[in-house]
Amino acid sequence: MKIKQTNNQENFDEDKINKTEEVIQEIQSFLSIENLEIQKEIIQKFIEKRLQQLQKECPEKQKTLSLTGSKAEGQFILPDTEIKRSWIVDGFKINDPEIYNVLLQTFGKFYKHWNNPNLRSITGHAITYSLIDYFGNYISTQNTEAKNREFYSDHTTSDSQTINLKELKGKNLAVCAEKASVAHNYLKFLGVDSHIIFSDNCNLGEAEEGHAYIIFSTKNGNFIFDPTNPILVEQSDGKINAINPAIYKISEEDYNHLLNRDNYQVTVQHANQKIEDGKYIPQETQNRIYG
Repeated sequence: MKIKQTNNQENFDEDKINKTEEVIQEIQSFLSIENLEIQKEIIQKFIEKRLQQLQKECPEKQKTLSLTGSKAEGQFILPDTEIKRSWIVDGFKINDPEIYNVLLQTFGKFYKHWNNPNLRSITGHAITYSLIDYFGNYISTQNTEAKNREFYSDHTTSDSQTINLKELKGKNLAVCAEKASVAHNYLKFLGVDSHIIFSDNCNLGEAEEGHAYIIFSTKNGNFIFDPTNPILVEQSDGKINAINPAIYKISEEDYNHLLNRDNYQVTVQHANQKIEDGKYIPQETQNRIYG
């Protein structure tokens, strides 16, 4: 999905812009290496270095991150932080460093497929497809929600007190809590000014519901990113042809309201697409409300 560029963020932190550019340029430098063994070694060292940097930058060592919390979380989620869906089931941890290797490998695939693009332009696609690759499912349905509840309920009766991320790998049961948490860490890994929001004030269909999503800010503007509910591109026979990131540009005022968690709601327009005669045709527009 293309995002129009603007230069109206006078107050945006230049240090954050420079950090993102630095990280992106370093990734771009090793994606063009043809020797895969050398590339693999460089990627591993880069991941280790970047994770060390992020952990040092954390002012607080969170023990628990509650999904019922009232603030937008802008800190990198540490591997030892337990993310609690509720107080009656075990929490989970973003403690599998393999997720960052998945991200960089996905960047590499898009980099070759789209003939060496600027990595910033494919970040949303790389994150969206990395989540699919790691967790196994591309959207969250009622069946996914049921499988997720069953998994957590069964796990609560076990001896373990927390769920390691690897236990969710390839299980096709990740929902917004897991996907938004990993996506948030992906953005922080790339140097992007990201905040994850756990909210009970969203309406993505017919009723208000609990949801986890992301807001982030770049030199091009402020955005909502919903990694759990991407834009689906269907073929004429109804099969999914492609999946695009659900990223919506919002005003600075809207962004600040969401960041401050003051019971404010932002409405965006969402439309899946269909391919007809080689053209991408937007389908019926749906209002999505984030608060």
